[in-house]
Amino acid sequence: YRSLKMLGNEKESTLVKNDKAKAAIWDNFRLKKENGKVLHNFAICVHCNKPVKLAGGISNLSSHMPRHHGHLRAEQAVQGSSVSSKTSSEMEKRVKSTQPTLSLLMGCQTKYGSKSPRALSITNQIARLIIKDLRPYSMVEGLEFVKLIKLLDPRYSIPRRKQFAEDIIPHLYQEERTKLQLLLKSKLKKDNLAALFSDVYVVSYTESTEKTRHQKVNENVEVYKSLAPIQFDYDPLLWWKVHENKCPLIVRLARSILCILATSVASERVFSTAGDIVTAQRASLKPSHVDKLIFLKKNMK
Repeated sequence: YRSLKMLGNEKESTLVKNDKAKAAIWDNFRLKKENGKVLHNFAICVHCNKPVKLAGGISNLSSHMPRHHGHLRAEQAVQGSSVSSKTSSEMEKRVKSTQPTLSLLMGCQTKYGSKSPRALSITNQIARLIIKDLRPYSMVEGLEFVKLIKLLDPRYSIPRRKQFAEDIIPHLYQEERTKLQLLLKSKLKKDNLAALFSDVYVVSYTESTEKTRHQKVNENVEVYKSLAPIQFDYDPLLWWKVHENKCPLIVRLARSILCILATSVASERVFSTAGDIVTAQRASLKPSHVDKLIFLKKNMK
């Protein structure tokens, strides 16, 4: 009490915690605050109210406790052991609560049924990989591919290559073929409906202009007959281009007869795809099966 009175010097003071301290020893000490200012040159023991000088560390605080309050250190050690045992028991309970049960582990090892949505989804994606990336059927029996599937989903069983070739791929072919047929039928129906209504509106115009069109055709034919014959070594396409304005209707007919060359890019791409499908690893594919793979490659979205 005398020490506190002397240090306080009859000024208004309070004891506060050292918020910056992290050591556990500071649970037994406080700092003095006078007139709103915290003093950091000494600490006050909460058990005996004695000031302990701070020399830049906690060595004086650590030596003060066993020297003056050894019995408190023993009690704190006992309390700490009880707290630690309580904490360890709580941790054990948490581990037990989060540990998976036997039924859960058995559920994780149960294989998907062949008709389950998850298995069908994975199988369909593997089939798409074979079709779109031009992979051989032997891929599904490759050791590394099997390891990859088992790592991603251990409950999935990969169908055999024969099942992909004889069942899964033909089934996808029938689905895509049906979709395309329905799409074409729908488009044809719309086109016919549009043509039906357009005929209603243009029938009167067609009847009124039929005679005029017939006259124009006759005029074009007469002009064509009056033209000088083309020379044997002259380019016929160039000749028709020169006389295009004189008989435009005959020019249209000439173009269809002279067969202006068209590109073969589309057909070349089909043959290129066929060459990618029929490889050394897939040389035993039947022609009908190759046709299905080409169709799926070009039409599957």
